[in-house]
Amino acid sequence: MRVQRTRSSASPPRSPLTRGPLGGWGRLLLLVPGVFAVILFPACQSIGGHWYFLTKKYATRVECAASKADTAAQIKVAVCDQDGGYLPAADFSLTGGVVCETRDYQTDWRGVYTADVEPGPWEVAVHFVPFARGSTSLDVRPGEVCTVTFFLTVNTQDSLMVY
Repeated sequence: MRVQRTRSSASPPRSPLTRGPLGGWGRLLLLVPGVFAVILFPACQSIGGHWYFLTKKYATRVECAASKADTAAQIKVAVCDQDGGYLPAADFSLTGGVVCETRDYQTDWRGVYTADVEPGPWEVAVHFVPFARGSTSLDVRPGEVCTVTFFLTVNTQDSLMVY
């Protein structure tokens, strides 16, 4: 003899764990960040290990520290591509000092150059074809060495197409 359960019998209430961990709104909340990631990721690029929108053509990192010896103030400029590879023979200028003079320099074979400067506000501007131009301002104190690292992206407007 078989015993059959009928629908009229009271069924136990459903446990919250049997409905799934994310029901209804939970799935929607997981979907929204995914949609934003799909939209924003192609519009971003990595410059010097940080993410920026495609409209950003360069990034700078400025680090200042007191020098160990009693020396004049110095600005050390390093010019890199967007992945951090140093760019030798990059042109840059320093503008500032008491008389607001402009000095033109070029990085060495390692992509770095150190210049002795007077303490005060300075602007550093880099130009290296086919990369984008970059500039930043800093205030150098007496006896301080400030390292300015530029991360440049390729400027498609200055690039030449060879067929």
